[in-house]
Amino acid sequence: TDLLKVLRNGGAHLDFRTRDGLTAVHCATRQRNAGALTTLLDLGASPDYKDSRGLTPLYHSALGGGDALCCELLLHDHAQLGTTDENGWQEIHQACRFGHVQHLEHLLFYGANMGAQNASGNTALHICALYNQESCARVLLFRGANKDVRNYNSQTAFQVAIIAGNFELAEVIKTHKDSDVETREDRTKRLFRHYTVGSYDSLTSHSDYVIDDKVAIL
Repeated sequence: TDLLKVLRNGGAHLDFRTRDGLTAVHCATRQRNAGALTTLLDLGASPDYKDSRGLTPLYHSALGGGDALCCELLLHDHAQLGTTDENGWQEIHQACRFGHVQHLEHLLFYGANMGAQNASGNTALHICALYNQESCARVLLFRGANKDVRNYNSQTAFQVAIIAGNFELAEVIKTHKDSDVETREDRTKRLFRHYTVGSYDSLTSHSDYVIDDKVAIL
């Protein structure tokens, strides 16, 4: 981080890009280097420049997983949400695809759209159903995701889970009731915890249901 400051004071361009369009913020995020990322953002580097694929550092964080601190740092610095790749996948889709629960929690806290659909019409819950990511599915359902949305093949998340052979997750989706969604009081308490003592302290959070990543192939 000291070297970054020296380079900046020497006139280095903070948002210089590589041939792939990657900025230093991209690189720090992909390397999960929270210290370097903090320094870059404090020095005024933009969190929103896109690489040659049109992807932001936040998108790479949701895609790559690991320590979610970089994800939170970018969001706290007002990183843009809702970037899409060539298949219409947003950050929330990628976090659910790979079971990055803490990233998902941060994305939702800062306003990610749970109903966003990719090029196939799949929401984040559909992605959970396809790739058997139960922990992420529970978070989405608890936060109020609509389980009745249909993709462009007219399939609900429950139906996708059945087709993919993820029967336990299908049962979780099927039996979820509106009364299971967090109340306004619950949400207020959660936001208070996030702002005061951190976002990972709650023993009752659905993020505590951690499972191994499994891939279902259709």
